Amino acid sequence: MSGFISIKLNDILADFVGVQLQKSLPSYIQIFLSKAPEDAIFIYKGSVMQAEVGNIPDLEREENIEFSGELDVTGSPLQFSNYSVNVDDSVLCVKKFWLDDEEKHYPLSLNSARSIISRYLLKVENCNIPLWIACDGTDKSRTLLLCGFKEEGWCSRCLVQYHGLSPLTRVDEELNDTTLLFSNKKQRKVNVQCIFDLCDYNFEKTFELTQNEVSSRNGQKMLVKLEWHGASVKVPTNGVSSVLTVGFKIGDKSSAIFSLWSQLNSLSKYYEILCSLINDKQSIVLPRKCSADEILLENVTKKILALINSPDDVVGSLPQGSDLSHEKLRENILSILIKQVNGCMRPDCDITDKIWLVLNELIDVESITACLNNLLSILEDGKSKLQASLRKKSLLSNIISSVLNGNLALNNISMEKTLEVMVESGFEKLKYDYDYVFKKLGVNCSNYFKNISISVAKSLDAVEHNINILAQIHVALDFILRVQYFFDSREHDLNAFAQAIFKESCKTVTSLKNLQCNPHVSLEVPVEFECVVDQLPSYFSSLKMETSSINEEDCDYSVLFLSSQSLFPPALMQFEGEKEADATYMEQQYHVYKLSSYCDYIGKQ
Repeated sequence: MSGFISIKLNDILADFVGVQLQKSLPSYIQIFLSKAPEDAIFIYKGSVMQAEVGNIPDLEREENIEFSGELDVTGSPLQFSNYSVNVDDSVLCVKKFWLDDEEKHYPLSLNSARSIISRYLLKVENCNIPLWIACDGTDKSRTLLLCGFKEEGWCSRCLVQYHGLSPLTRVDEELNDTTLLFSNKKQRKVNVQCIFDLCDYNFEKTFELTQNEVSSRNGQKMLVKLEWHGASVKVPTNGVSSVLTVGFKIGDKSSAIFSLWSQLNSLSKYYEILCSLINDKQSIVLPRKCSADEILLENVTKKILALINSPDDVVGSLPQGSDLSHEKLRENILSILIKQVNGCMRPDCDITDKIWLVLNELIDVESITACLNNLLSILEDGKSKLQASLRKKSLLSNIISSVLNGNLALNNISMEKTLEVMVESGFEKLKYDYDYVFKKLGVNCSNYFKNISISVAKSLDAVEHNINILAQIHVALDFILRVQYFFDSREHDLNAFAQAIFKESCKTVTSLKNLQCNPHVSLEVPVEFECVVDQLPSYFSSLKMETSSINEEDCDYSVLFLSSQSLFPPALMQFEGEKEADATYMEQQYHVYKLSSYCDYIGKQ
């Protein structure tokens, strides 16, 4: 906002005591806009006790006052080119539509708001920034917001009014009434967005949910956004697009794949230590979590030798006919698959995978190095024979094979070599874990796992890149675990859905490091309407119907907004009748709001 506009506004507001001005729009205004403006002005009172002064009659006492001509400010901005910041659709579904600080917003009288906007349009030469004002809703139309501005020869005015509580049946009946839709022009365009909150309705169906998670939900959100064209507040049977939005926290300890997440974090830590050790060998300080005492090393070494001296484990088996041709088996199969990878029991599991998992329990590098040297010394002396098979090539398997075959004269393994082993072996284990689960689900991950391998000796940068790919895959798997019940009992192409999840995860998760710093993620994935329609609650959380028409001389834009919760903070909803429901309708009733915006061409001045 320019200094000139600020000076003019200060002059305009001088007659009003306690009026506050901010240069951004509150959340409850952005709800009504398709895009938030880059610049905007919002005016409100800082306290309910602060009185207004000046020669402005109070509308509560003189409801019949009429304004005409340029003083009649009753409309608001359309979507001009400067509306470029996207509004997060998730704002349509939360239990509270405003921020805590916005509860301190108190309204002005409608009469005062009209006067301020009229002065703004008349006295400010370049009044191209939308000016919004909070109103007290005590007029007959319950006006809560007013707005006005001029831009490129167009004058825009807007208001938001509250229509009380109403059932869907009555709203649908009144849709052709101009009190709800702005106009009945032939070229009118209507677009509807409807949000269903699945957390309260279907949350208990998520994968292996604990009672603690049911109560806390760990910030999870699960929404279905439907969109269609046509002036109806009832979901049509066809022509509906749907998007599934799931917000959740990665690394929640109650998650079925928390073990994989912990291993992924360990892998990242080994990589970071290795980079530090290579880049600055003199000053590196290795983190320690447990001391490398002899008893601990002996116990871990015995644990690894027990794995080596035992034949390959018999892995958990899938139920008969579990080729996943029947969707209803997915939930049980997915549970078995996750248990297999968590227990290192997948069919292609290698002994080096199990050794890595045991070594990873030690955490600090000195202990891992000492344990690895003890193990190789025992194998070199022939005190133990390898019974389990080495099915894949890796740095660790090559070292073990060379020691057993007498091709490698064992010198103490350095901490740098230990870190190389832990990075390369850990990466290979996790890659096969994720790949195994998705393949058994019938999901093609070849584009993500093709040629994805790491070699510390060749490129450290490539190692980091491939670890980030594993983080993206982990997020995609976590998403599928949370929404799997959508596909339990119906024919659906899970592979196509998973590809969409992978694509969204790759856009959202830029690196494992960023994910560790901010573990809260939210993915929006298109889904077939037929796949979610049976899972929807009986009532939606919110519905937004946008109506617009335009010609050479004028244009209008209106928004009908229905919500199960109030959109505005309590301080802006203090008028009588705010919570009066229609007792003649025995059904869910919604708060009904309407934004009416009108814009006409007055010519460039």
